[in-house]
Amino acid sequence: GNSGIASSIENQSLVYNVAKAAFTQHRHQGSLHYMPWLPGVNSDARLIHAGYLGSLGSAAMGVSVNYLHFGTLAIRDAGGATLGLYKAGEYSIAGSYGLQIGSQASLGTTLRYFAQVVPGVNANNRSSVCGDISYYQSIPLGDALHTLS
Repeated sequence: GNSGIASSIENQSLVYNVAKAAFTQHRHQGSLHYMPWLPGVNSDARLIHAGYLGSLGSAAMGVSVNYLHFGTLAIRDAGGATLGLYKAGEYSIAGSYGLQIGSQASLGTTLRYFAQVVPGVNANNRSSVCGDISYYQSIPLGDALHTLS
């Protein structure tokens, strides 16, 4: 599942909800992840993520880079004959900003550029830009140990 949604306030908020990052207690945070991607389907596919989050008091700014390498892909014609082998991948570069709008609520935004790269197949290379808006709220349920977010 998407367990990061329920994670503590840390630089993983860049992936799940950047509004949550506005409440971080750490001035600087960095992360680097490597994960084999669908190992039962393709043995050389992998996902690499690097991120940085900086706290600015009641706000936070972050940058992240993702690279998804699909491994070796076979391009086939309608009859199933192999036309070629390619090593394809996708990457994204994002900038994020989260701002507290109250003692227990915040807003966030992310602007992301992403592209697909298939070396040797220039007509298939694509890129685009997208943006996200996020909201976070924490509601105390009696004491500091019990909250609803």
